[in-house]
Amino acid sequence: MLQTYPLADIERTPEYEPTNNHSENLDLLTGHTPMKAYLAITGTLFGLIAIMHLLRSIAEWRLMATDPWYFLGMAALGVVAATLSVWAWCLLRLQVRS
Repeated sequence: MLQTYPLADIERTPEYEPTNNHSENLDLLTGHTPMKAYLAITGTLFGLIAIMHLLRSIAEWRLMATDPWYFLGMAALGVVAATLSVWAWCLLRLQVRS
């Protein structure tokens, strides 16, 4: 049987002292955090997908009269992509400030 110990029994030493810095997410070779690159790439890709859906909606505007569910589904995917892009850029902005 696995025995658990309460956190109060753990001896705190300087090397295991909790800190508030975020150096565990730091790439020591470049000095950049991988999360920032991930958020920038993700935000850019979702933004491009949203722009492509917008352009396709403009090009296929006539389908609204004949097949509205296809058109609305494509527009909804564009809105989802735009939302994910904005969310990624907001998270990136929070990462840069901290």
